[in-house]
Amino acid sequence: MADIDDRWHRTGPDGKPERTDRYGIGARWLVRWRDPDGRQRKKSFRRKVDAEQYATTIEHGLLSGTYIAPDAGKIMVEEWATKWLDAQAHVKPTTLNRSAASSEPISCRRGGSFGFQTSRMRLCSRGWAN
Repeated sequence: MADIDDRWHRTGPDGKPERTDRYGIGARWLVRWRDPDGRQRKKSFRRKVDAEQYATTIEHGLLSGTYIAPDAGKIMVEEWATKWLDAQAHVKPTTLNRSAASSEPISCRRGGSFGFQTSRMRLCSRGWAN
């Protein structure tokens, strides 16, 4: 299932722990696991207890069938808004058109992130809108 690696120490040829090149740099503990699709995933932690708790959570999710990939919730707001508008079949067409016009998704380029704004004027004045 999930395993925990110490990125700062490895077992040497004599069986004693030795420092690695990463000693003292970054998070020390690495949790690795394979998701249901077979892809290897990993996440780093500063404390061993946090790594152990996360590994336990991952193993429970994999065994019980409730596993959710850590990046599963990442979706661009523009994509979400488009899906939401498409799913509004129960709304009258005039209402839907008004909603689509007032909350039109605008992709804003600022540090590679995207946002959703209802005020096009505010975005354009700041130079964020495309």
